[in-house]
Amino acid sequence: MNKSISTFVGFVAGAATGAITGMLVAPDKGYKTRKRLAKKVNEISSQMEEQVKQEFKDVGNTIKNKTHRQDKEPEKSKAVNTVKE
Repeated sequence: MNKSISTFVGFVAGAATGAITGMLVAPDKGYKTRKRLAKKVNEISSQMEEQVKQEFKDVGNTIKNKTHRQDKEPEKSKAVNTVKE
């Protein structure tokens, strides 16, 4: 598994574990806990959204770079053949 994907999965798992633990041990009244939990969920959602956007951007750049290199290969072969002749 890609390191960045592993990091992302670990982040999501940690966030979920923290939210569940927070609910179970919260000393506040129910409405306060729900309000705090909703705020935290929104924060985590925003962070996850940014992480996913960055992952897609990285994947897109990787694909772009690989296709660009493949496009250059025939030019390199031509140059090598020309030099050999």
